[in-house]
Amino acid sequence: MPSHRTEPDLLKQDIQLLGQMLREVIRRLAGPEACELEESIRREAEQLRAAPSVEGARQLRDQLEDCSLEQLRVLIRAFTIFFDLVNLAEQQARVRTIRQRIREMKDQPIEECPEAALIELKQRGVTAEVLDQHLQRAMICAVFTAHPSEARRRTVLEKLMAIAGHLDRLERENLLPAERDAELRMIAEHVETLWLTDLIRSERPTVLQEVRHGTEVVGTSMLNVIPRVYREFESALLRVYPEYSWSVPAFLRFGSWIGGDRDGNPNVTAAITAQAVKTQQLSLLQHYETMVLAVGRTLRACPKSKINV
Repeated sequence: MPSHRTEPDLLKQDIQLLGQMLREVIRRLAGPEACELEESIRREAEQLRAAPSVEGARQLRDQLEDCSLEQLRVLIRAFTIFFDLVNLAEQQARVRTIRQRIREMKDQPIEECPEAALIELKQRGVTAEVLDQHLQRAMICAVFTAHPSEARRRTVLEKLMAIAGHLDRLERENLLPAERDAELRMIAEHVETLWLTDLIRSERPTVLQEVRHGTEVVGTSMLNVIPRVYREFESALLRVYPEYSWSVPAFLRFGSWIGGDRDGNPNVTAAITAQAVKTQQLSLLQHYETMVLAVGRTLRACPKSKINV
């Protein structure tokens, strides 16, 4: 994307791209009439937001009341997916803004990062020894709730994450025209499969299904992110307090209520809680096994390595 364009321009461009892809999907899979209805309702809503009026609200209400049940279902699906795509574009915009701020700061950390906090502590006279003592006693414990605010299905989240990855590649990598076209086709395909995906579960998940969902989310994100957090924090400590020999303790802890909360759900029994713990343990072991095997493959590829793997 051209570097002279502002962040609002880039955000608008992403929203227009994703919105147009969605409308093409609606036109092909739900029919031209459904696409025209969605565009009409969207325009009416945008006009009403730009110039609120009682008469405009009544016209929009009357238009919706004239819709059949099937038309309303299509509209609900269309706007649900559209708002998910808009949120995704806004998320990409936030990442883009942070990256730009980091570039502009050059060798200086942005104010939200740990290194900026460490610099301020040092300027206030906090010594490395005192900071180390506090770190040895520190503990941050995040607990995963059994009733998360994220209600979207994992399959929906996976498709949105895939779209985000392709948008990121379009922006960050120097692609050839054919490669760019391929990325756009992949985004369009994910938007289409998102339209074909059930947005809500037809059946309420069991407790163990919730447990497995929680461990899958942890396994695909947190277990990969937390080591980076520790490494970046240790690097920041070494930059701010280079004279001290740091050994960062494991001050991050995690817990889960999923499968163990006693909030009145009769399905959460002692046996279910034991199975939940076992599921979490197996998830961790599988992650460590994958990492160990990856290290083993790397060492085997080193002809001068004397480590027997």
